[in-house]
Amino acid sequence: MLNNPLPLRDNEEVLIVGGGLIGVTLLYALTQQGVPARLFELHDALANETSFANGGMLTPSMPEPWNSPGVWKHLLSSLFDPTSAMKLRLKAIPSLTGWGLTFLSKSNTTHYMNSSLANLKLAAYSTELTTQLQSTLGFNCDYSKGGSLKVFSDSKSYNSALSSLTMLRENGLEVKELDAKQSVVLEPQLESFSSNIVGSLYYPDDRRGDARKFTQQLAEHAKALGAQVHLNTKVKKLVLQDRKVLGIETREGQFYKGQVVIANGYSAPEIAKQAGIHLPIKPVKGYSLTIDASALGDLIPKVPVIDDAMHAAVVPLGSSLRAVGTAEFTNLDRKQSKARINNLGQLLRRLYPSIHSQLDVKSGEQWAGFRPMSADGKPFIGQSPVPGLWLNCGHGHLGWTKALGSAHILVDTMLGNTPEIASQPFSYGFRDT
Repeated sequence: MLNNPLPLRDNEEVLIVGGGLIGVTLLYALTQQGVPARLFELHDALANETSFANGGMLTPSMPEPWNSPGVWKHLLSSLFDPTSAMKLRLKAIPSLTGWGLTFLSKSNTTHYMNSSLANLKLAAYSTELTTQLQSTLGFNCDYSKGGSLKVFSDSKSYNSALSSLTMLRENGLEVKELDAKQSVVLEPQLESFSSNIVGSLYYPDDRRGDARKFTQQLAEHAKALGAQVHLNTKVKKLVLQDRKVLGIETREGQFYKGQVVIANGYSAPEIAKQAGIHLPIKPVKGYSLTIDASALGDLIPKVPVIDDAMHAAVVPLGSSLRAVGTAEFTNLDRKQSKARINNLGQLLRRLYPSIHSQLDVKSGEQWAGFRPMSADGKPFIGQSPVPGLWLNCGHGHLGWTKALGSAHILVDTMLGNTPEIASQPFSYGFRDT
């Protein structure tokens, strides 16, 4: 029996909009608690957008929001730099006006520190939950506890990174400082790159795994517990009455009554707007290049390596290597940039020159997807101002990292229980300055 069950009437359910990591982890968490739930996904498969070929890393080590103090300088210079890690496209500026002003207004030291700490607590909590779930259910998703390694090629950047770690270390982030020799001991395939390493940071609590495989297998477990999943189903509109959300109407004309959770990533603002709610979330494009590395055998790298100079990473996933990185403000331009894909190929050559020639980089799977980035760098988790409507969206570049923790926070909140970590920083009505 539920201690504080949701106020669901007969035949009511929790209706989840969005079938990526965020929606499916919530579906599972609800059904685990005996709450009837349905999920609606636009595409013909789950995890078909942002969760499809994302970075593959769960990184409590990266809790900082992107709107760090002085970010405007980077964005301005990126207009004229095609290789910039964070790239602002001129044509996207009109669509970013309101969101961008909030993004910049929040790029102050106080907000940056508060958001970093809130994100760190959620990321660490969620990663531990995910590891426990993986241990219990044993998904075939190339999950590993091996941590991650960030390498630096110049002393100024390395020293700057060390100075910024103080606050995070004081709040539980574990990090080890390594020299070039120690870095190679941890990841032997960096030997041919070691002369470029002035120092590295090893984050033992980081994890990695294939987010899409995890999502699809978790959905099967949720369905075994009684959850319902509707594919190829576009949510046409919210059903509202007297400023309350009663359910949804789909494109096929199907109608279900229940409490609704918006969990569909960068599309969340479209649905929230129907209830008069403004969600400052914008799509930010990221790229990945997944390469078959089975020919390497035992030579395949063992640890995700983040190259600070290129602001990108190479992640081992089973017998594949996935190069990931960049952030483009392009609105919803889905066209893939050849230069961006080439940069990821160059990243592989830069980090692993000794094994690069054994990889067929040209035949790698190229992908670009949109991270749902909130203007203040924190997700929205909790009740909306409109009764019957809940939020679980805006996770940005940490969706894989924060998914299960966000689901637990929201389910606890919906059931009237106290979440295991503070939920206030992620509520719609609380966004610090």
